[in-house]
Amino acid sequence: MIPDSPPALVIPVQLAVPSGQIIGIQALGSKADLKKLEQFTKAAGFPCEQMDGPEGRELMIAFPPGSDRSKVDSFLASIAANFPTLTFSSVVLP
Repeated sequence: MIPDSPPALVIPVQLAVPSGQIIGIQALGSKADLKKLEQFTKAAGFPCEQMDGPEGRELMIAFPPGSDRSKVDSFLASIAANFPTLTFSSVVLP
């Protein structure tokens, strides 16, 4: 969960969530791979931040309210294809 935020669930990344809204994703992996993903994410126009988490180094990527759903879907498909060494989870508001 993200501190000081409404309750959220972290689940494996999926394009369609039956109930709830994807508000972001968490990526886990090496510092070098996360740096590449951070650059890719910023180029796509989504805010992100690297930090040390309980499971190791992570990159949190946010999809702010009003984000274009097709842009988010395209971004998720791109990162799944281009960053196979990273582990991703969705952050979903129920």
